[in-house]
Amino acid sequence: MTLTRHPGGPILTRQDLPACPPRVVDPSSVFNPGAISWEGRSHLMLRVQTRGRETHLFMAESEDGVRFDVAPEPLTLRGIESLPERVFHVYDPRLTALENRCYAMLALDLEDRCELGLACSSNLCDWDFLGLVSEGDTRNGVLFPERVGGRYLRLDRPNRRPLEGGGTSGDEIWLSESEDLLAWRPVAARRGPAGRGGARGPVAARRGPGGRGGASRARGRMGSPAPAPAAALAPESVAVAVPAPAEQHRPWSCPRGGLPPEPGSRGAAPARARAPPMDPPAAGRG
Repeated sequence: MTLTRHPGGPILTRQDLPACPPRVVDPSSVFNPGAISWEGRSHLMLRVQTRGRETHLFMAESEDGVRFDVAPEPLTLRGIESLPERVFHVYDPRLTALENRCYAMLALDLEDRCELGLACSSNLCDWDFLGLVSEGDTRNGVLFPERVGGRYLRLDRPNRRPLEGGGTSGDEIWLSESEDLLAWRPVAARRGPAGRGGARGPVAARRGPGGRGGASRARGRMGSPAPAPAAALAPESVAVAVPAPAEQHRPWSCPRGGLPPEPGSRGAAPARARAPPMDPPAAGRG
């Protein structure tokens, strides 16, 4: 597939952003949005920064995916104020439609690390923050658009690689699973270029006759090498295709006994995430 830059770009600039004192004064940049198609319209969750380096999230919507109307106020994550730690920035949203709700996986800068937070909405206007859903320094979390084998899946990038001059980055993408979207367990990992993570969620694809890119060309259990540009993870008639990077890296693997914990992590986390405001979904086929 070849992607071509739209001739009308950039589709949003700082001139399109509203100033809404006292929360947002002099917005200077807009970038790295989460994107989703919802009820026939294109929606973005924008990362907006001010000249004072404060970060805010704004929603924007469009009928054609090119001309966007930006909401007049930054969105509010209800419940995030209950976190016991100070949150310095909330950014890099990744949106996924899942079981009749929209979920936003977010990066949260805390005092000594970045963790993943999860929020959900039924209308893309009112957002509930469900809690922190990672352990240790982690970024770039993206949810799968449906359950696989009865479990929720996500890709994320733990920051485990020290950088020259301080700080850490990540050179692995982890596959994690959950039964409730709140408590997650890593099950596989794949090494790639440092600092590269998921920009959007995987795409659910019907299993075809094995044509180019067809998910049926990559059948097999998790942990086996993917023989095609996609790793088929779902059983039965539905497969979830995860595009592989252009570079050749080692295949997905899971060491005996599972993936090691983040160095210096706190081990088992206290209950700090609350259940989504929804009835427990019936177990799907994947």
